[in-house]
Amino acid sequence: MEKLIVELKLSKQRTEEARKIADLNQLRAEAAEQEVNQPDDDTVQNFLKKETTSGPIKTSSEDTKYVRSSAPIRLKGVDIPKFSGEDKSDYKSWKTAFMSVVDCLNIPTGEKMLRLQASLSGKAHSLVKDLGYSLSAYERAKKKLEKKYGGERRLRIKHLTTLRNWKKIRARHLGTS
Repeated sequence: MEKLIVELKLSKQRTEEARKIADLNQLRAEAAEQEVNQPDDDTVQNFLKKETTSGPIKTSSEDTKYVRSSAPIRLKGVDIPKFSGEDKSDYKSWKTAFMSVVDCLNIPTGEKMLRLQASLSGKAHSLVKDLGYSLSAYERAKKKLEKKYGGERRLRIKHLTTLRNWKKIRARHLGTS
């Protein structure tokens, strides 16, 4: 009987702890939601305004730096490399750059297609130049480029061909005596 009472108390204690954890998680979720809904004051412009009014910025090495202007900082845009299709091993790096700079943007599909065409030259450009500017044309262009220039198998073949073209090493060239 005592064993049942101990188990019942332990079960009750665990239930109370679980409720406390659930309440804590609920409070954290509400706090996070409020934080997301508040205006973002953590911009470069606001940082510069705060630091201009508060004086010097202390760094970890205790050097003193002053913010001289509260003008917004303009960063230079990223240039997408051109892909011509001549060297197929350049496709993967071009594709990664294009996808991270253009494809992820929330811009009209026609503009994405224009940027795609602008970042291509030579054979690669002629592959997609007459497709149009619709969403289906943009997706078709990406598929055509991937089919012609992409794929791990194509890259492996390129590496194997490069290795096969290396000058062969003979035992007499090693300088053994």
